[in-house]
Amino acid sequence: MAKVIAPVGSHFLLTWTTDAYVEMVNRFHLIDGTDKEFPGRPPRSKINKGKITAVLTITKDGKPDGYRTTLSAPNHAERFGAGAKFFHEYSFIFKARKPGDYVFSVAFTAEPAPGKNPPAITAPPPILKEVTVTPEEPVNDRRKDMLALIDKWFPSSVYASPKIPPGETQDILARGGWDKTSPRSWTIPERYPPGPIETLPKQGLAQWVQTGAVIAAQGEGQRSAAKASYNRNVLPGRQAAWAALSDEEKKSHPRPLSIPIDTSCLSVMGQLVSMWGGQFKADLNTMLKADPAFYVKAIDEFAKPTPTLPKPGDILYLSKEKNRGEFQHVCILVSRSTELWVTADGGGGGLPEQTATVNDKPLSWTTAKPGSPSVPMFVSVTDGKAKALHGWVDLDRVPNDKYNADGSRK
Repeated sequence: MAKVIAPVGSHFLLTWTTDAYVEMVNRFHLIDGTDKEFPGRPPRSKINKGKITAVLTITKDGKPDGYRTTLSAPNHAERFGAGAKFFHEYSFIFKARKPGDYVFSVAFTAEPAPGKNPPAITAPPPILKEVTVTPEEPVNDRRKDMLALIDKWFPSSVYASPKIPPGETQDILARGGWDKTSPRSWTIPERYPPGPIETLPKQGLAQWVQTGAVIAAQGEGQRSAAKASYNRNVLPGRQAAWAALSDEEKKSHPRPLSIPIDTSCLSVMGQLVSMWGGQFKADLNTMLKADPAFYVKAIDEFAKPTPTLPKPGDILYLSKEKNRGEFQHVCILVSRSTELWVTADGGGGGLPEQTATVNDKPLSWTTAKPGSPSVPMFVSVTDGKAKALHGWVDLDRVPNDKYNADGSRK
């Protein structure tokens, strides 16, 4: 694995995995010279192959270093891998704090389960990760102000924990119409062949009133949840009925299509841009209308030998990997290393719930095609699927009369 470059303030990741059928212990060497242990998940079934101990150490500039004494337990997830095998994944996300050359190592030891004929157990291979923490990238005032807005308003959610900053009357989601009180309505499309309008089933926090084809709901989240219920529960049946029509009837009655579903990412980003105060006239709803005066296309930039990368505060647009013109998500860059990009996102949470959160996103790359470079990919909080970076709005180019030409405040 290539060395990770992480400017101060950015994030990077340490991940290790073990067989899901072992007892797991994670032992960290701390900065004060002591050790701290965290038991992992117990074996997945009664088939206990034994015990695996992971010992994690750090060096900085070639000298022993260590983890913080206030270290919390590592994150855990159970994954399903090749060969229909489960494995346990442990991970830590680090914030780069002091410049230097760091080496993170994980050494494993294996102890067979007690008994005469214990199942075979093998220690995973050791892990070595090199990270160079570089000085913090300079950020001008116009970018600092955008990041300060994120600190002020995030995290928030419609239902779980709305955050209303001091002196404000609404959280950032409610400012964009994603609340629990604003009346919304939607009419279910007419059906063909004719028949009674279906009752839309509800899940989770979904609450609306259906009167015939009319849906009455509180907040955009509830209206969008009703549309999602239509797409998921009603549309397949309507499409099957359409498929049974004669060819002549199909010509007169188009195939039923899914209803576009709104999430809060555009609303949240639009509120941040509005509060920031720029005369930003590009349409946040589509990348195709992004103004070339301040929009950078990723495919053009990454075709260069040394591409210019987006900076904290820039507005990122994501699209499908195979259809670069189809809008999928918009977010704002908070920091980046060569491994993790941190972004501020709306749109998280299953409808009708929506969230405004700052998220760590491991970096991957699109498949290169002849004459077309690879561009970064990240998982979108709206659906958990990887999206390609289409481009970004360079915040330094966006008109805003509060700042001088060098980005400093007037």
